[in-house]
Amino acid sequence: MSLPRIPLDAQLRARFHGCLLGGAAGDALGAPVEFLDLEEIVKAYGEQGIRDYAPAYGKLGSITDDTQMTLFTGEGMLSAQLASALAGQAPDFFRAATGSYA
Repeated sequence: MSLPRIPLDAQLRARFHGCLLGGAAGDALGAPVEFLDLEEIVKAYGEQGIRDYAPAYGKLGSITDDTQMTLFTGEGMLSAQLASALAGQAPDFFRAATGSYA
């Protein structure tokens, strides 16, 4: 069975991708210091703080559960949008955000 394609402007798609990639990159940069206080960060990385990727969770550039949950949430929203589109209605998360349940 072929599913219907939901049109998405190329610029909007690029913005979604950029948001996800930027969030993941920022998460990977912050992962090594996520649970450190300022004093510990300065001691480990100097006055400027962390300025490049550093090992976290056993490898360089690791993401945390924050990025994983963002991706899972996005996947759920896409699934909900597809299910709603197949049913001919606006996605529930959109209706909830706009208060149009009434």
